[in-house]
Amino acid sequence: MMKAFSLFTTALAFAVAVPAGMAFAGDCGPNCGALKRTCQNAAVGGFRSCRVDARANDPGSARRDAIRACRTAFRASHQDCATALRGCLDDCHNPPPPGTCQADCFSQKLTCMQGVMADAQSCVTACPSSGRDRANCRFACAEQAKTGLEDCLSKLHSCIAACPSSASGAFLD
Repeated sequence: MMKAFSLFTTALAFAVAVPAGMAFAGDCGPNCGALKRTCQNAAVGGFRSCRVDARANDPGSARRDAIRACRTAFRASHQDCATALRGCLDDCHNPPPPGTCQADCFSQKLTCMQGVMADAQSCVTACPSSGRDRANCRFACAEQAKTGLEDCLSKLHSCIAACPSSASGAFLD
């Protein structure tokens, strides 16, 4: 479980960091903030699920070590979320030129991301208010959001790949 948690949170942080440039100037704050919250909710949900799993499956000192490993992974994931937010806000100041193919791709990405955020928020709202089922539900919502973010990212890469190359090679990395 711990290894899956680490891979999951790293993948989610990557998914949040890579599409950072999709937010345009007017949408920067709210979109970057929503991406950060989604990332942090996934990290918290993953930590809680990891901790519940450790308490249920590991005896004595192994339990303490497992919970400590959960905390370490959570801290790293939380830092990845903060880094992704800084990257998103930095990239907001250099959006693709309006009217270009790349700008259209990023606009489609923005719409996709907003849909994923709304779905994730609805999912979390529907979770039980307490107990182990809540932690598992929130983790499932985070997993669903991660999949949605990865799908948005894949669509962005496909769209940009279909665009004519820019002279500087911008927006392709």
